[in-house]
Amino acid sequence: MSPSACAKREIARCSRSRIRASAFRRAQLTTIFEPYNTLRRTGTAGEPSIGLGLAIVKQLAELHRAVVEVESEEGRGSLFRVAFPLVG
Repeated sequence: MSPSACAKREIARCSRSRIRASAFRRAQLTTIFEPYNTLRRTGTAGEPSIGLGLAIVKQLAELHRAVVEVESEEGRGSLFRVAFPLVG
């Protein structure tokens, strides 16, 4: 795996968010950013999911030339990072 964009010097800001209740299997990580992909899960508060949240995050990040990364570990949760490029 290549070094994290957040670990490189060419970013201006890196935002991190850990979701402890949700962990994704390795095979799921390739599809979690697809619209309407619910992976048959409910939300962290038990609400139904329509599968748009991560798709919207990725689209907004890409509009700003940012990179979205995810690490996931069963029993520990998922860590999402959004790395924004330096301007100028």
